[in-house]
Amino acid sequence: MSFRASLVLALIALPGCLPDLLADASDLFPDSATAGGTGTSTSAGDTAEAGTIGGDSVQTVTGAEPTTTAADASSSSSSSSSSGLPSEGPQILEFEVEPMKLTEAGTASASASVSDDVVSLRLDVDGTEVWSGAPDDFAWTYWATSAMTSNGLHEFVLTARDGEGLEATKSAELEVMLPASGTERCSFLEDTGTSWLNGAAYTPDALVLVGTHATPDLEATLWRLDPDLCEPEAGFPWSLSQWSDLALVGTSQAVGVAVDELGRIVIAANVGSGLDRRPYLAVLTANGALVWERVGTVGDTYNGLATAPGRIITVGERVIGKLPLRIDGRVEALDLVGTQIWSDTVAAPLPGDDWSDDGNIHNEHPRAAAWDEETLTVVVAGERRVRPGSEVWTRAFTVQYSLNGSLVGAWTSEGLDATDDGLSAIATCGDKLVAGGWVEDGLDPRSPATRWLDPLGSGANERRIDALSNSMVRGVACDREKKVSAAASSDVNAMALGFRGAADPFLFNYTIKGAALTAADCDDRGLFCVTAGFQGAQAWARVHHP
Repeated sequence: MSFRASLVLALIALPGCLPDLLADASDLFPDSATAGGTGTSTSAGDTAEAGTIGGDSVQTVTGAEPTTTAADASSSSSSSSSSGLPSEGPQILEFEVEPMKLTEAGTASASASVSDDVVSLRLDVDGTEVWSGAPDDFAWTYWATSAMTSNGLHEFVLTARDGEGLEATKSAELEVMLPASGTERCSFLEDTGTSWLNGAAYTPDALVLVGTHATPDLEATLWRLDPDLCEPEAGFPWSLSQWSDLALVGTSQAVGVAVDELGRIVIAANVGSGLDRRPYLAVLTANGALVWERVGTVGDTYNGLATAPGRIITVGERVIGKLPLRIDGRVEALDLVGTQIWSDTVAAPLPGDDWSDDGNIHNEHPRAAAWDEETLTVVVAGERRVRPGSEVWTRAFTVQYSLNGSLVGAWTSEGLDATDDGLSAIATCGDKLVAGGWVEDGLDPRSPATRWLDPLGSGANERRIDALSNSMVRGVACDREKKVSAAASSDVNAMALGFRGAADPFLFNYTIKGAALTAADCDDRGLFCVTAGFQGAQAWARVHHP
């Protein structure tokens, strides 16, 4: 018996107008055309269901699947229906920041899963928009680089918009609690033989250090460390006699290291001793295998090096007279296969000099070089003897070269802070170069000096002199936040220094007794910086939080 027939029988026993009741029942409950009398029918396909209610046909479509997962597809809804029902709007099915907490410098990544009707996403962090674009392109990373700028609870808000302009939002939080700037992350101390370090550079996956190691004779040596733990990798230290194809006689000492645009390690060293030294340059693979090497002439020495687009730049000196000792500066550029492209002698008069050195008796000492991306020049820094009047002084100087070797400018200190000064190191710092060195006034002891160079190479305008007696900056580096890490030394102590600008207080000032620091670098990730030198009679490096 059908449901309609049962109802009719029940109505017979009721008083009132039976024809009217039967007519109403017929309108409300027509006979079912399906087996079992359920009153619904299923259309072809597996994504929609249809029913007949009051004689009108309606289709309900399942929610759109998310672009990254189907796990929550049942919770999403269509943006429209055949009956004209209003859209429920876009949906953010999942949004997270991983990890949710950082206790050391590092990164946290945001990820999301959204419904198919989402056409654009916007990410705000702490109320500021940091990313917007199509859902398929969504990728954003938070860099926690220092306690000063990163510590605290950070709110991430993701907004999804569909084609009709409807929006949905979801939030997540990241807690950052980093150690204070300058806090030691790890340290390295060579545990065998006499050794010291003169250069440091980060590669994408390692911290490389160069210096000298007694094996048993003193040799230019390369160390390769884990950048986060300071642990030496297997096979290191690795000395010149192990990688070289040349039969070099005598001791050797590495003076600088850099990483070229191919990711290879470039090492500058000197072979021999005294005035009979010869400059040596080697390019090794990231793992230490020799690519090429070259050795220069007796009387030339290297002080440092840098890399530039398609170039390896070396700076050093040439002995031009021994009694008295007379020295000119040397700058040399090689291509990536070791062919010399150009070289230049650095000697007075330089651009800006109002005096001459006809007897070539005043020495020039280029100490370091860097590529300036803003001015597209190679900037060389050091110290030189000058005679602007009747007196002779030692003064800081820079010279600038085009990539092809044209001398385009020079600057020499006018002694604004002391009678004598000099520069020992130079590095890129955002859109500027920063240089480290010293000042010395008469018979007073030296003090460390740091200069930010302007586009003309001048270090006169922005500079800081720190009241650290009998000390000088010998290594300098800059992190992602343009904070300076400086390696300074006195006769008896090493000082790892950190600061922002010329007038700012120290972010950190750590003194290590019985040690010296000669080099510094910061990694491209913005996570750590290193200062390197020696402690006691052994190579030593200290990695710290920026």
